[in-house]
Amino acid sequence: MTNATATATLTRLRLNPHHHGATADLANAHRMHRRLMSLFPDDLGDKAREQAGLLYRVEHDRHHVTILAQSVMRPDTTRLPDDYATVDTTDLDPLLDLLDHDTPVRYRIDANAVAIKTTDNHKARRWLHGDEALAWWQRRATAAGLTLVSAALVRETLTYASSTPKKRGTPHGTSRFEGLATVTDPDAVRHATLNGIGRARSYGCGLLSLAPADDR
Repeated sequence: MTNATATATLTRLRLNPHHHGATADLANAHRMHRRLMSLFPDDLGDKAREQAGLLYRVEHDRHHVTILAQSVMRPDTTRLPDDYATVDTTDLDPLLDLLDHDTPVRYRIDANAVAIKTTDNHKARRWLHGDEALAWWQRRATAAGLTLVSAALVRETLTYASSTPKKRGTPHGTSRFEGLATVTDPDAVRHATLNGIGRARSYGCGLLSLAPADDR
């Protein structure tokens, strides 16, 4: 895991919709993971994503697709292909320093909300929906040092990841939660922010984004 005292940066990649590599990466979470990891040193070992502290989320608006990539190492965005995306990077430490006891925050997270049942040494995963997914998030938010004031399950989608070209690959259920919360354990919140929450962190899940609730 990343160091609890690590610094963090947020890199915004606004993808060029006419770049073949960008559109191909967007369609395959495994490709996107590899693309983002290519921005970090090649010698990080078997747990390279954890060493880099990489978490990311795909954001859509009417005109653009943006990748929010958080890391504890500053990415070398010169490694991106020409015209792949427009890029800006922000230091997250000032925000993390504001997360004190009773701080009201707005949050957003895309999470892989699943229930795991083990039978005969076999683990079966069931993607949670609706109220079950919200209950999952309530438990995870509490463990992450947040008391939820409100929670909305904004959307549920499937993210596909394949290491084989032209194959759709394995689906990962993605649930987006948004709302208001209060910080009750700043250390736990910082740890969750830097390390992510839940599974499928290599595939666009687990990035907890926070902002002061009065920041308009």
